[in-house]
Amino acid sequence: LPGFIAQDKKPLLIEDIASDARFIRGLKDEGKSYSVVGIPLFAQDRLVGAMDFFSAEGLSSDSSIVDLLTTIGHQIGVAIAHARLREEALAAERMAAVGRVATSVAHDLRSPLGGIVRSAEFLARPELSDPPRQKLSQAIEVTKSSVTWFLMVISILLSQNLFWSAL
Repeated sequence: LPGFIAQDKKPLLIEDIASDARFIRGLKDEGKSYSVVGIPLFAQDRLVGAMDFFSAEGLSSDSSIVDLLTTIGHQIGVAIAHARLREEALAAERMAAVGRVATSVAHDLRSPLGGIVRSAEFLARPELSDPPRQKLSQAIEVTKSSVTWFLMVISILLSQNLFWSAL
């Protein structure tokens, strides 16, 4: 029933669901007469949901319950829309916080890593002829390559700062 309500975007009252082909479930077989009212939920002319109410007492088409439930449905629709907006705002704030932490970590790592690269460049100078220093120089070249790659990743992260703050 909520699908029919959402599609038509207007309240629906069925006085006896046993006589309605849309209902195929067990309510028909219990020997009782059930009525149902379906209400679309709107927030600023935008459908945000639908709800339905079943009654064993029977409702007639001249019943004011449809008007009452429609009024309540509008309030529920607004509440749903506000809850969704709050969730979206919280998600955006969480993403912005993650971005701020990533930017902070990148800034904190950038200076020491730059110092490591400069030290590695000094120790890897080719004019150093001392054999132990040349062995160390090879290890430092590997370290330098790794740190340089990491600095590039940090630069990319920092250049995405606009992305993080937009979230």
